[in-house]
Amino acid sequence: MTAPAFQLYAEDFLTGCIFLTNEEVGIYIKILAKQGTDGKIPKKRLGFLVGIEWVNFSDELKEKFIEEDEFIYNKRLEIEREKTSNFHKKQAENGKKGGYQRKKSLKINQINYKKIKTQWFQLG
Repeated sequence: MTAPAFQLYAEDFLTGCIFLTNEEVGIYIKILAKQGTDGKIPKKRLGFLVGIEWVNFSDELKEKFIEEDEFIYNKRLEIEREKTSNFHKKQAENGKKGGYQRKKSLKINQINYKKIKTQWFQLG
């Protein structure tokens, strides 16, 4: 499952965008949002996504991304996505363990109740 959101560190973002034009900042945040939901971005889809091809990106904007074969991605965002994914997996595993323990405990309590009920009726 993909997380519906990602953390944006405002101060880091603003500092990192200081030399970008407003148009480049818009392109940057749109690509980050797409990567946040879908992962690495195919370079061939950038024209459709942001209206400009990878080869026409400014050097300043290209510095924000890593090229890997036919994809681009922002390294920091990919690290954050991985952390979030690991956290969600761990929470799911813990939830399953917790559910198992509750079911096991409930079953034991039902067995104990039946024993106690039987013993009580035998005494009376």
